[in-house]
Amino acid sequence: MKIILSFIFLLNVVGVNAQLKNFADCKNAQLLNIAKDGLIGVFPKPVGPGELIEISDTKKSAYYFEKEHNTSWFKFGTLTANKFVFEIIPESPTDDFDFILFKVDPKTDVCEQIKLKKNIPLRTNIARGDTSYHGKTGLKLNAENDFKTSGKGNPYSSYIDIKPSEVYYLVIDKYKASEFGFSINLNYEKEILISGKIVDETKKSMQAEISLSDENGREIYKAMTDKKGYYEIKTAIKTNKNYLLTAYNDSSFIESKTINTNELKKTPKAYENISMVLPKLKKGQKYVVSNFNFYGNSAELLGESVPIQHNLFKLMSKNKNLKIVIEGHVNGPNSPNTQEFKELSKLRSETVYNYLISKGIAANRMSKEWFGNSKMLFPTTKDEIEMSMNRRVEIKVVEF
Repeated sequence: MKIILSFIFLLNVVGVNAQLKNFADCKNAQLLNIAKDGLIGVFPKPVGPGELIEISDTKKSAYYFEKEHNTSWFKFGTLTANKFVFEIIPESPTDDFDFILFKVDPKTDVCEQIKLKKNIPLRTNIARGDTSYHGKTGLKLNAENDFKTSGKGNPYSSYIDIKPSEVYYLVIDKYKASEFGFSINLNYEKEILISGKIVDETKKSMQAEISLSDENGREIYKAMTDKKGYYEIKTAIKTNKNYLLTAYNDSSFIESKTINTNELKKTPKAYENISMVLPKLKKGQKYVVSNFNFYGNSAELLGESVPIQHNLFKLMSKNKNLKIVIEGHVNGPNSPNTQEFKELSKLRSETVYNYLISKGIAANRMSKEWFGNSKMLFPTTKDEIEMSMNRRVEIKVVEF
């Protein structure tokens, strides 16, 4: 199984005005340290090209931007043999960032070699993507080109294979000055195979829509199973992050499963041959929706739970006679059912109710109930997973 190594950079910004100019030159490239906790490094706005001009007079080159405008230089070393990707994310989605990535020999005068064009870039991207990219650029596993010249196009270049003890220089250039900075978002990823079958409660095969969403609720994969209910997903996901696999059918209730690479350490084929059961919609039936959970002490849905809310909306839209009760619950083991708990469970039921109202579902098709901590799935919790499962909403079908 392939591992895509991504680097997470964290800059401690002190003396910002001095530092803005400080790493605008190659010789003062900011040293980036590999982090293992999935942090995102946030960097201040680049101001000008610095005191030295390392890149210039490069019109119509596939390897370089024409000249430096507002630059930031970085350097980093590698620890393992992997596939390297990264993403530059502007604070303002209208900003346009370009980049050049060099592999260097630290025993030479690196910056002079770059200036004299004796060190040819490994990857360059000067393209400007459409608005759907929100100004982002970087390296990706599925990008087709190593180099992208100026003009409209894919703002992502293809990944590179790295080995231990290599040194790289990255220069990021913003064409027009603005008040906003950027972040570099990198992480470990793995290519993963997810496969299985969708059945109803009688174990009969059924066709369904399968989707995979990341920890922020962003859908990264969607497809239909075949007529016998079988599906197979091959994709790359970040390590140590929860993804949500969701199955949906117009006449059945929603089912979901958490996908996390940690499980693969215990069982390498943990996500192959997964059977998911979609129960038929029935009047009077209460459905405990897996992963329909909230942040602690909050009425905000977990990012990974957002797709379930959307699928509930689709279910309500497709089934015009469907009426439901939205039940709110909290986590509060070994505590009395206080007014505070009851109010929080009410707010959680209202979160889902208000979302459905905003999407056009009629109010007379829904009602709300809230129970505080009186109906916890785990009255005595032993870990964060069980506490998270207590912070939930449940759906009861009143009419169908």
